Amino acid sequence: QERLGSGYVYSSSFASPETAQKEALGFYQGSGREKLEPRHIQMRVGYHPRIWSHNCVAIGLAGSFIEPLESTSIFMSEFQLFQLVRNFPGRKLEPILSSQYNRKVEECYLEVRDFVLMHYILSKRRDTPFWVEATNPARTPPSLAEKLAQITPGTLKKSFFTNSGTEANETAVALGYQKKREVGVSAQEVQAILPEIIAPAPIS
Repeated sequence: QERLGSGYVYSSSFASPETAQKEALGFYQGSGREKLEPRHIQMRVGYHPRIWSHNCVAIGLAGSFIEPLESTSIFMSEFQLFQLVRNFPGRKLEPILSSQYNRKVEECYLEVRDFVLMHYILSKRRDTPFWVEATNPARTPPSLAEKLAQITPGTLKKSFFTNSGTEANETAVALGYQKKREVGVSAQEVQAILPEIIAPAPIS
């Protein structure tokens, strides 16, 4: 392999491009790559309120972007295509189809946003101004606060949050799908409140 690709994600509210570049290149100290000239790419975070408008549909990054670390755009592209097939018009374009599609995609985007934001809100880091702000409870949207409240019983002192779907599945299997004092919630209860977006799509 002749080419090494790497990236450094930062908030412009807490670091200048020069500061971020200096810190990023510091990881290459002594490797001969510390003199490289990185490309600075600005991210536009958000989504179009009307992803399907008339005869145009913005799929994937053309319609929304959250952040690059979780690579959620791959999932969003698949979800949008699945919903597009379900709502695809015939010879006549019915406005209700695009309205349903836009509503479903918006709901999905907000669910994914909450999932990504949860990683920051629940972090124990407070070592930089960025992390102090990122973990501020006031930044928690009501939708995420409600989800956390649903899966966190009032008598529970500690919650166990897994890092991936694999960990979650293995933990559920290990617990035998039964309530345990250490976790305080059964797999069935978790499944009841999980968003529709993670339900497996039918494959023909």
